[in-house]
Amino acid sequence: MQTRAGGRFSRKRRIVNQDDFSSVFRAGCRHRTAHFALYAGKGKTTCARLGVVVARRLAKQAVVRNSIRRVCRELFRGMVLPVPIDCVVRLSRSLEGGNGRTSGTMFRRQVREELGGLFSRLARKERRQ
Repeated sequence: MQTRAGGRFSRKRRIVNQDDFSSVFRAGCRHRTAHFALYAGKGKTTCARLGVVVARRLAKQAVVRNSIRRVCRELFRGMVLPVPIDCVVRLSRSLEGGNGRTSGTMFRRQVREELGGLFSRLARKERRQ
């Protein structure tokens, strides 16, 4: 699953319908961090696909939700997975700190670290199988 840097995240690489999301949630294995949950299951297509779920109640501002999606897609694009796999990343706990700030460099760094850890765990697990 190698892609060129800066390429678009095409529709065939995204999980878009509810049935596909449900099948990954039901049958997929789960990895967690403080704020995110990653579900991964056997892929239905020839390439790895990604779905991102960011609930409005956990990230109130659209800018924050879109930033999380953007970082998630960027990290997923850079991964090399040996098999077709469907992955869903879900925000499970609000990222807002005590001061309510969820924007800026520190926020993006935190999201990148947590999601990077999740994806690296998934890649290690898939290489072992």
